[in-house]
Amino acid sequence: MYDWLVVQLGRLNVSLKLVVGFGILLFLTLLVLLSGLHSLDNQAGRGEQMATITELNDLSQQANLARLQFELGGDRSQAERVEQHSTKMLELIEQRLKGSDIDARQLEAARQAVSQYREAFSALTRAVDQRTQARSTLVGSAQSALQAFETLDKQLFDLLAEQPGDPQLLHSAQAVGQLHQQLLLVRYQVRGYVFEQSASAEQAAFAAFDQLRDTGTALQSQLPAIAADGLGAALKDLQNYRSGIEHFRDGVNATVQARQGLNGASEALLSASDRLYDDTLKRNEAETAAAKTRQILIAVLALAFGFLSGWAINRQIVRPLHEALELAERIAQGDLSQGLSRDLNVQRSDELGQLQRVMLRMRESLSQLLGHIGGSVSQLATAADELSAVTEQTRAGVNSQRVETEQVASAIHEMAATVQEVARNAEQASAAAQQADQQARQGDQVVQDAVNQIDRLAIEVDRSAEAMELLRKESEKIGSVLDVIKSVAEQTNLLALNAAIEAARAGEAGRGFAVVADEVRGLAQRTQSSTAEIEGLIAGLQRGAQEAVTRMDDSRRLTGSSVELTRRAGEALGVIARTVADIQGMNLQIASAAEEQSSVAEEINRSVVQVREIADQSAAASEQTASSSTELARLGNELQLQVGRFRL
Repeated sequence: MYDWLVVQLGRLNVSLKLVVGFGILLFLTLLVLLSGLHSLDNQAGRGEQMATITELNDLSQQANLARLQFELGGDRSQAERVEQHSTKMLELIEQRLKGSDIDARQLEAARQAVSQYREAFSALTRAVDQRTQARSTLVGSAQSALQAFETLDKQLFDLLAEQPGDPQLLHSAQAVGQLHQQLLLVRYQVRGYVFEQSASAEQAAFAAFDQLRDTGTALQSQLPAIAADGLGAALKDLQNYRSGIEHFRDGVNATVQARQGLNGASEALLSASDRLYDDTLKRNEAETAAAKTRQILIAVLALAFGFLSGWAINRQIVRPLHEALELAERIAQGDLSQGLSRDLNVQRSDELGQLQRVMLRMRESLSQLLGHIGGSVSQLATAADELSAVTEQTRAGVNSQRVETEQVASAIHEMAATVQEVARNAEQASAAAQQADQQARQGDQVVQDAVNQIDRLAIEVDRSAEAMELLRKESEKIGSVLDVIKSVAEQTNLLALNAAIEAARAGEAGRGFAVVADEVRGLAQRTQSSTAEIEGLIAGLQRGAQEAVTRMDDSRRLTGSSVELTRRAGEALGVIARTVADIQGMNLQIASAAEEQSSVAEEINRSVVQVREIADQSAAASEQTASSSTELARLGNELQLQVGRFRL
């Protein structure tokens, strides 16, 4: 069975093996995921159920609290809250829990408990209404009875007023007064019963009623007719009062029964919700345990299959790969014998079997190829040795020819270089002479322009000297005008001082004139100051003008000398230009002859260079051939050594 399974697995493709193995692992992983999601969904559902049950308990507690507040205060809004909470509890049971997996019997028990609670609360509401109505009746009946006894007292007192000495009337009045006191005691007992609502208070109240009724009935026959009728009316009102108490007692009993029903329904609802919560919690724990079991089982299956997959991959993939790798390693080391090929399982039909068969064919092909290469390499080595000897002789002759050609080429090249240098120097000298002639002509023209410019400059200098002389004379005139202004300012200052003195003598009458005199004096002083400053500026201007006139005279004399020197420089430049023109003509003749000689030398040099290049090419070819022959012989020997490494 095991061998058959190994053979069947060997026929499958490697990709199919991997796909099947990893597919099953992914399937198990998907099962784990789905199981976890299912458990999470169940947990979420259980959580919602437990939240609903908790909400049901909260609503039950809120309903009980509202019911107690309704019993204590009779607030109808609290009764409405009880109805709302009970309705909400029924909705939770019908809508959220009925469609779940909770036990239907427990749900029905909870629903019946809520229904019983609603019915009991309805009975409690009716009982409370009955008590309230009975209390209202009690108040009216008590007032009527009190008014009847007060009327009876008044009647008896009226009769006593008419018959003050009648002992029977006096005894009747005293007896009626005692009945009135007993009625007040009955009201006190009834009030205690209304507030306490206990059996003892009830017995005390009804005992007081019975005593009052018996006493009144016995007294009725002893009273006068008019008083007996009043007492009969009072006893009738008293009976109505007793009926109200009995009606209130029925309401109290109904309240007690309804409260007992509410307590029983509340306990039943609480018990049902507790059972629902416990059942949900148990099912949640059971579901958690089942989920853990499923997860562990699937994980164990995944681990087992993973182990089996690893073992199968090792047997079906890794082991054949190691065998193929060992064969490749032996081939790489040069072992082409058939020692390992006999151990290979080449009957496999998957990719690894194909790889092993290809490796075997490659080994056989390499063995045949290396056998052919070994024979060819021996022949190649012999031919390479012969070619190397012939190439060595050819290379020696070519090297001798190249040496002679290089000597001739070197001599021709030196001669051509000398001729080219002469021609280049002649051309440079001609160009320099031409440039010198051109610059000499330009210098002559520049000198002529400078002479003309200097002449114009001399004329302008003369004009400037005349203008500066005129400026000096005008500044002297300005100085005389400033002297006049200074004199006027001094006189104005003296006049202002005299006016100030006269104004001071005049006292108050001359105060305004004194102010004007002070202003005029200040203006005269500022005029003197400004005149002094202007005088200083004019003096500086006169000195500058005098110095400029002196400078102009010197410049005019230097300009005349410059004109004469410039004329002499122009004549010398003319002589230089003519000499340079003669040199340029001779340089042109030398350059022409040198160019012809250089052309001939270039032709000879090119021919020699071509011969040398051919010799170089021949020598290089001989060198390359010799090197190739040597390399070929070396490669042949090395190839023989390499082929000898393989064991065929």
